[in-house]
Amino acid sequence: MTNQKLVDLYQWLRRLAQRLGRQSGEGALDSVRAAAEDRLGTDAAKQIGTPAPDTGGLPEAHAWAVHYLSGVVRTTREEADQFDQDTSFVGYHHDIVGIRSSIGDLAASPHPVLLIGERGTGKGQLMRAIHRELAGNARDSTMHLFSLAATPPDLADSELFGHVKGAFTGAASRRLGVIQKAAGSGNALFLDDIGECPKPVQAKLLSALDDGIIRPVGSDTPIDIGRGKARKLRVFASIQPESLDNLRPDLRDRLWLRPQIIPPLRSRGLDMLLLADLALDACSNGNAARPRITQEVRRRLLAELWPGNVRELISLVTRAADASRGRPELDLAAISDARRADQLLHGNGAGHRCDDLQPFDGPNRFLTLEETTERHIGEALSRSGGNISLAAKMLGMPRSTLDSRLKKL
Repeated sequence: MTNQKLVDLYQWLRRLAQRLGRQSGEGALDSVRAAAEDRLGTDAAKQIGTPAPDTGGLPEAHAWAVHYLSGVVRTTREEADQFDQDTSFVGYHHDIVGIRSSIGDLAASPHPVLLIGERGTGKGQLMRAIHRELAGNARDSTMHLFSLAATPPDLADSELFGHVKGAFTGAASRRLGVIQKAAGSGNALFLDDIGECPKPVQAKLLSALDDGIIRPVGSDTPIDIGRGKARKLRVFASIQPESLDNLRPDLRDRLWLRPQIIPPLRSRGLDMLLLADLALDACSNGNAARPRITQEVRRRLLAELWPGNVRELISLVTRAADASRGRPELDLAAISDARRADQLLHGNGAGHRCDDLQPFDGPNRFLTLEETTERHIGEALSRSGGNISLAAKMLGMPRSTLDSRLKKL
């Protein structure tokens, strides 16, 4: 299906969703299925609203529509209002709807929670949403954020576990680490970009998680922060998929008790057009005369691979909107100008437009889509330990679709 047909389908979906408002329940489901039957066919309409839509036999665009409309009927007004402030999780892709509905479970889990997603997918926003849930259950809850990527490797040990006086040059007094501070107040600790943590410090972190024991730098005296049900500290961590191999296998296994995979924007189907509209709304500050996104721009957005995900999309639309102030349309020229600015900053590869990539021969030739798909599926199966359901989540597709593709490989 061409991108123009996808744009037409998206505009029909938005009109249908807006007509329903933010209804949920059987009434909304019946209305959606009746409206979808004429447009998408009976087989697609029957899958809308099911717990795990089976879209393996449907055209790709119709599969996107099924998941979009299933998200519409599953999203309550309360959920939509809550996530209006977390742009990355606005949308109706089945994985995004599943993440929104799992916030309570993630907040209540006694196990460490690992958020896995590419840059710009919203790991920090998801953590803030989890903390809002925690804060609702405990008024004095505080989130202690610690970024491993922003901490020099030689300081990570001291910042996490603290140090005693004289532990190293410049250690003029005793200092508590962020883990002990968070544990002492029974709050949440968010270890951002944990894949950047030095391996020796990872070993100490594993000990803290397994045994409830920490040792400040320069001290031989263990400090008990509690273990099991006795530990009030909640531990959350985030990591990019390509950094998973940077973790010690034992620490990765410990954190994998409750993984939450955030899908990349390129796998979220029609959500990328919805997010572009919302980004433009935000730029317009409620101005009814905001520029309209043209059909050509919508097609262009669908042709992007979005290596920077939601953050990149919002940045691009914001800059293009600023350049289009006073004009009735946000057109392709404004998007192209914004992309040229990206190329000046990052080089000619910025944006990674699908139609900018040309195949070539030789030892470093550009892989075909079939070859790339086969390798990507193989990598997902490897990282998931052969778990097909988890691999499907990592790939941003229903398990039935992955099963179908595996049979063809």
